[in-house]
Amino acid sequence: MRIQYYAASSTMGDTPESDCNAYREWAKLQIEEEYKGAHVEVLNEENLNVSAWTDEDDQQEGVNEFHHRLWDRCPWDFSEVGFLH
Repeated sequence: MRIQYYAASSTMGDTPESDCNAYREWAKLQIEEEYKGAHVEVLNEENLNVSAWTDEDDQQEGVNEFHHRLWDRCPWDFSEVGFLH
């Protein structure tokens, strides 16, 4: 399975760029944990059609739902999870 998650900094409001980068790293780990064995890309790009894409059509709805919940689940204190250097 291949998954692409579109997480452009430009869609994250006034979130500092360092937090946008940390969010993408954190999100990639969350997706890899949920979809073990999937090839995951978290992109700093916008896609007007979808927030997430998978090459397995029967999984698309579940992948979309999972990605929509990521923003609200994010801890946002990235120093505690080791993403701010």
